[in-house]
Amino acid sequence: MSLTARLKLAEQSQTSRKIPLKYFYATFYKKGTCHLEFRDMDLLAKFNIFAARHKKWLPPSFGQKRYKDLDREEKAVVDSFMGSQAAYEKVIDRADYFLADASEMLMLPGA
Repeated sequence: MSLTARLKLAEQSQTSRKIPLKYFYATFYKKGTCHLEFRDMDLLAKFNIFAARHKKWLPPSFGQKRYKDLDREEKAVVDSFMGSQAAYEKVIDRADYFLADASEMLMLPGA
């Protein structure tokens, strides 16, 4: 179902909380705000990695070296950002998903 159709259906049924969309649940509040809750935690991690790399908050070696090969400073950043060695190793193991080229991510279908 398209985003527009899903939101029209929610409006017709007077639903404003946890509306299921393709990537998120959306909750709309009377004050005009919308809260998004990711449905897929891997997608959330991919989004956060993309943003942090773009802002240069992560070391250039992020995702290119195994955790054991990182220096102390790199490990401190990775631990702070990812929360655990296991989470970082998951990124390494699925680098093709988590570390996609930004030009690929921003392409519009059919463009």
